[in-house]
Amino acid sequence: MNILQTEISNWLTELGMNAEGRRIVANYPFPENMYNEYKTLFWNDIETCYENLLALEHAEFYILSFYARVAYEYLYKDGKDMDIVKKGFYAEGCRDIVLWAEDCKRRHGYYGIADEHHWFLGKILDTTVVRIGRLEFERYCLEQTVQRENREWKKGCEVINVHIPAGEPLNYEVCTEAYRKAEQFFGKKDPVFVCESWLLSPVLKELLPEDSNIIRFQQDYMVYEILWEDRQAEERIFGGELLDDPGEYPGDTTLQKKAKERLLQGKKIPGARGIRIKE
Repeated sequence: MNILQTEISNWLTELGMNAEGRRIVANYPFPENMYNEYKTLFWNDIETCYENLLALEHAEFYILSFYARVAYEYLYKDGKDMDIVKKGFYAEGCRDIVLWAEDCKRRHGYYGIADEHHWFLGKILDTTVVRIGRLEFERYCLEQTVQRENREWKKGCEVINVHIPAGEPLNYEVCTEAYRKAEQFFGKKDPVFVCESWLLSPVLKELLPEDSNIIRFQQDYMVYEILWEDRQAEERIFGGELLDDPGEYPGDTTLQKKAKERLLQGKKIPGARGIRIKE
């Protein structure tokens, strides 16, 4: 490996990537001219960049290698003039490189960035999405009018979209602190947060104890739409590919057992959209 590859490998080690994942990054480098071309596209024409990356043979490996280098260079070279707060948040977001590489390993048996997830990781690395503590946030315009009690938010209203990365417990106090910091970061007084996730599914109240982290998290939100065809809950609860026969899902944890029983009864575990406002 050259000096840059060694620096990136050491940095990925600090982020928690294991040797197998780092080996993929080292074994699939871009030729320098090609890397510079794709890097320019990444910062100026992200959709074309995505198209070109996905057209590559062994795209999952090349995307992992490319994203690792782009992120490292932005953090330590290209974005060296970032203020210390933004740099800290960007460094936190880079941890998602490891999370999505490990997710690819669980789903497909190898380290990489899967086709279906590269776009979201790209949004983190191009700073569209910002990781602040336990949660991730981005500016967002409502795609539909939302009403809560005597309040209404019109379609097109700017809000803050919340994403929940995998990995750590969803500690309620830690999440509350993330909302507070996001309010400061985005410069919004009394901001409105929205979230689309399986974690907001009303069904989870039947599967989890009232004092669980997930139930406490979802209690801050008013659900305004249930996504009955969404099967993200199955992916997250069982940690693998979606199966047509729920009987083949594992039942190692209490949640898995209860979720599996519900699915075997022909019932769904839908996702949901919710809105959170500062009371």
